[in-house]
Amino acid sequence: MFEDERTEAPTPRRRRRAREMGHVARSPELVASLVLLLGLLSLLISGRWAVGMLCEAVRVCLEGASKGEGMRALTWAAKVGLLSSAPVMAVTLTGAIAGNLAQVGVLFTTQPLSPRLQNISPVEGLKRIFSRRMVAHLLKGVAKFGVAIGVFSLVLWGAVEEIAVGLLSDPARALAASTQVLVKVACWVVGALVVLGVLDFALVWRAYERSLWMTRRELMQELRETEIHPLVRHRLIRHRRQVLSGGIREVRKASVVLTNPLEVAVALRYEPLTMRAPKVVAKGMGILARRIRMEAEKAGVPIVTNPPLAWALYRGVPLGAEIPPKLYKAVAEVLAYVYRVLGRAPWR
Repeated sequence: MFEDERTEAPTPRRRRRAREMGHVARSPELVASLVLLLGLLSLLISGRWAVGMLCEAVRVCLEGASKGEGMRALTWAAKVGLLSSAPVMAVTLTGAIAGNLAQVGVLFTTQPLSPRLQNISPVEGLKRIFSRRMVAHLLKGVAKFGVAIGVFSLVLWGAVEEIAVGLLSDPARALAASTQVLVKVACWVVGALVVLGVLDFALVWRAYERSLWMTRRELMQELRETEIHPLVRHRLIRHRRQVLSGGIREVRKASVVLTNPLEVAVALRYEPLTMRAPKVVAKGMGILARRIRMEAEKAGVPIVTNPPLAWALYRGVPLGAEIPPKLYKAVAEVLAYVYRVLGRAPWR
């Protein structure tokens, strides 16, 4: 149960693979608030110039229409409109790009666009609708709407008297007061949205980090795959295969094969005239154990079922090594039994 709990910090490889799959910590709310902030600042800086350009464009359009040059005047006015809005558009576009780069960096991947069956499943769609993530999005939308209404109400409440007096006495004063109210509302709302965007990014980053945490089993698998250089790992695998295949061939020369009977198999060879003690020439578990038994049957090597001795040899004696003295008696009894069944002396 504890092995399935995510208690291990993510490795660099897991972070890299998540990034390649498009799984990154990114807050659209922060980007949107940054775009609004830069757009507001650019309007406050270049607003008078842009309004002057637009007023001039309207005047030229009206004069051109009265002189029968309406199309030419309209074309010129369109150019002026684009020119006057260019600073705001450039600043907001730069802010959107910078906001995404600051969070994610340079990343290009098509994995999120790849088709998945779960994306067209009605059941999965309902799960996404009522998921915790969708609830969080709904709460963020309500929070933004509430902040905007609250800020607008507070600012308007403080200036409503001045606007009312201006409407009754001096319309120009009322217009100026209304403009100030709109600017204050915009500044306070954008400031609040920036704060909400920063909080949202913090929550997104926390959720992203928690999603990358690993179970103990996943961590061990990562270490097995990354601690060894791929070339070295390939050579080790090739060497292991060569050793195993060589051990299978050695079964033909074995004196006896000890089995569990199904889990492990150990092949022993003993030549009394040339060897001090029996030697393990092949051993294996699972599929390799079955191959050892099959090779022994083909070569006519005796197979003896002795689980305790088979496990002791498999766990305690390396491949190609002689058995330890503590196993001499047990192995000698097995060999004596084999020689007695075969009806021949061990040196023949």
